[in-house]
Amino acid sequence: MKSVLSQSFTNFEVIVVDDGSTDGGGDWVERNYSCRPNLRVVRHDVNKGLGEARNTGLRNAQGDYLHFIDADDFILTGSYRYLLDNILPLESDVIYTSFVRNGHVGDCFENTTVSYTGNIKDYLNANSISVLIWRKIFKRNFIEKNKLHWMPISYNEDTFFTWNALRYAGTITIWRAKIYSYRTNENSIVHNRDVARIKESINDLLIVNQQLKSFKKSLTLLKKLRKQN
Repeated sequence: MKSVLSQSFTNFEVIVVDDGSTDGGGDWVERNYSCRPNLRVVRHDVNKGLGEARNTGLRNAQGDYLHFIDADDFILTGSYRYLLDNILPLESDVIYTSFVRNGHVGDCFENTTVSYTGNIKDYLNANSISVLIWRKIFKRNFIEKNKLHWMPISYNEDTFFTWNALRYAGTITIWRAKIYSYRTNENSIVHNRDVARIKESINDLLIVNQQLKSFKKSLTLLKKLRKQN
């Protein structure tokens, strides 16, 4: 939160989705950031999962571009300012970035030149791409035009969303600047190995695979997606 709101410009919106939290997270944000007119909290009465939380963010967003940030992570200093001045003017539908693992608040982002700007399908003919959603910044009208949304599942939700987005004939900019800090959380859903969670993950994977197979003409795109970073 602090890393986003400390940007050197304020013409952006921050939507915090309180997904039925029981620790008063939404109340804490409102108490500490009520003075920020560009921030608002949207609440779920009950926990609906990551995918539905992102769908709620989508429905409430008004900005031209969208970046989905997980609660444990943050944006590296200076990255959004550079993004605004140099990358967004390219007007790509998707901007693909990079990250550091377990960085520190206040770390400056690691910049790099744009290596590609053009058609998504042309890029994927020779390259692969990560499914991680926070490595991508999306143009909002691209998402709305193609009716993109997250499935109501807890595992592999980014796989389906990314695959579904990239199969459209949009444009992409590959800017491998390290703008995002991903924090490893051993208590997260991904690292939880109890039997119930494993069964749920298998069921969600089957749902995703069934959905993917319904788009037979685009199955070759699956080979270009990487589950890992």
